[in-house]
Amino acid sequence: MKQIYSFFLALFLLLPSLSMAMDDYDIFNDPYIENLVSQNTWSFKSNISPFDAIQLLLELGIIDLLQEDFFLRTNPLNERENLDLPFNLAHRYSCDHCNGFGFYLFFNQVTRMHFCNNGSINSYLAISQNEFLTKLETVFIQLKKIIEDFDFDATAALQLFKDLTVQERQLGFMFNGYRKRGKWRTRAWIPMYYLERNYFLTPEEQHNIEEAFGRAEDQDEQNRFVESFLISDKMGFGDTRVEWDRTFKKGQNMAMRLGIMATIPTAFSLAKGLKGSHFSNNFCRPVLDLATLVDEASAKQDVSETEAKNFLLATLKSLSAQLLETPMGNGGHFGIGPLMYSKTRLNTIIERPWTRNFLWRSRMSLEYLLPAHERRFFIQKKDLSGFTSRNFAATDPTAPTPEQARDDLDFIERTLTDRLFPYKFDALIYPGLIYRSTSKFMYEGCRWCFYLGTDFWAKTPEKIKNIRAPQHLSLNVDIATKCSAWQSKFIGGIVHKIRRASREWTLSLNADKTYMSGGIGEDFTFSFNIDVEF
Repeated sequence: MKQIYSFFLALFLLLPSLSMAMDDYDIFNDPYIENLVSQNTWSFKSNISPFDAIQLLLELGIIDLLQEDFFLRTNPLNERENLDLPFNLAHRYSCDHCNGFGFYLFFNQVTRMHFCNNGSINSYLAISQNEFLTKLETVFIQLKKIIEDFDFDATAALQLFKDLTVQERQLGFMFNGYRKRGKWRTRAWIPMYYLERNYFLTPEEQHNIEEAFGRAEDQDEQNRFVESFLISDKMGFGDTRVEWDRTFKKGQNMAMRLGIMATIPTAFSLAKGLKGSHFSNNFCRPVLDLATLVDEASAKQDVSETEAKNFLLATLKSLSAQLLETPMGNGGHFGIGPLMYSKTRLNTIIERPWTRNFLWRSRMSLEYLLPAHERRFFIQKKDLSGFTSRNFAATDPTAPTPEQARDDLDFIERTLTDRLFPYKFDALIYPGLIYRSTSKFMYEGCRWCFYLGTDFWAKTPEKIKNIRAPQHLSLNVDIATKCSAWQSKFIGGIVHKIRRASREWTLSLNADKTYMSGGIGEDFTFSFNIDVEF
C-alpha cells in the first residue's frame, strides 16, 4: 500500500530536500531503481565542501541520529514447515494391513508472524525506542527551521506503523504414499504449493494511516507499488519426508510402532514473483553521496529528491529481502530422528462393547536438522569510537584538512548505509532440534469417523558459525539468530470411508488452529484429504 511507502519515506526523511509528495514521481519507471542492483554509489559533481556538508548534517542532528542502531534484530522469521502440519498424519496410517497413497489439498495461513518476541515490527526495528525517537524528533525540529511550511510529526507517524506485521499463506497439494513389507512400513510425502508473504496492517490501522497521509489517488500506481515492494511469492516443490517404522507391540486394544524419519532437502522453486516480487539478497549496498545531495538540495534541484527516494526504496527492498523472502522447504537442511506411533482403545479403561469404537492415536518425533550454509543478514556491534575519534564540531573550515573532511564525510555515508542496509554473508547454520507430538481422540465407525485432539511443536534456538565475512567486521550474531519457538494447536476432523472389494477410499476434512505459541506466529490450516488403501 502507498501508506507503507510513506512510512519508510518519513522514517528516513533526513535531508531538507525530501518531501512527502509522490504524485509527480513514477517510481516504477525510474532507471535508478531498475539498475540499483549494480550500483555501489550515486556520485555527481558537487560544489559544496565536505566540511560544509558535515556542519549542516551536524546542525540537523543527523550525526547524532546515526549513532543509534535502526535494526534491533536481523534474524529470519521462525516458520513451521508444511510437512509438520497435523493434516499430514493420516487417520488410518496406524493400520497394519495396508499399502496406499494419498492426495491432500491444503491451505495454511499465519496471520501474525513473530519477529522473535512478538508479532509487531517495533520488536525488529527501533521505531519505538525512546533514544532513537528523541534524536529523530530533533532532526525534524531542525528541518522545520530550515524548510518553509514543513510540518511533519515523525514520532506520531512511526507510531502508526509500530504494529505492522508479516503474514504468510500456503496453498497446495501434498502427495504421499506408503507401503508395507513384513513388519516394516515406509511412507514418503512431498508438497507442491504456492507460498506468499506480505506486510499487513489491520483495517483500523490502515484507516488511521490514510487519515494522516491521505488516500492514494492512483489505484493502479498503488497496486504496482504493493506488488513491487510489499509482497513476495513463489511456487514450487517442498522437501521430501520419509518414514520407516515397524511393529514393536501389538494387541487387541493397543499397538505401538517405532521407527526413524528423515527430511530430504529437495525443495526448489518453479516460478517466483507471480503476484508480487522476488527480493534478491545479492544486490550491492548503495552509498548515498551526501555532499552532492546537500548541494543539490540547496539549489533546489529535483535530482536530489530522486536520489534520496531511490535510496529509501532500496532500503525497503532490503528489508523485504530480510522479512518477506523465504525459501521453499527448510533452507536445505537434512533432518533425521526417531518417531513413534501408538493406538489405544478406550475399552482398555472402560470395558463396554461400544468403547471399542473410541480410541487415542498419537504420533511423536524428535528430529535433528543437520547444518547447512545459508545467506543471512548481519549488522555490526554498536561501536561509537568512530564518532568520538572525529572532531565533527570544528568551527574553523581550515582546522581539518580537505582530506580529513572528505574522510569524515565518507565515514558518515558508510555509517548511514550500515544503519539501513545489513550485511549479507553466507554462514553455517545449525537449526537444532524439532519435537512434534500429535494426539487425537477418535470415534471410528464403519463408514464415519470423527476426531478432536491437540498438537504440539517446539524448536530449539539455532546457532550460527563460520560466517564468511571480512575479519575486521565485528558482527552482532545474537540478533541474527532465530530464537526458540513453540506452538500448541487444537485439531479436528470428519472422515468418511468407502469400502470396495480390493481397496478402501478415505475422504476427510481436517482443520487446526493455534491457541498458544511463542517465537512463532499463530496460524490455522484447512485440508481435504483423499487416501486410497489396498
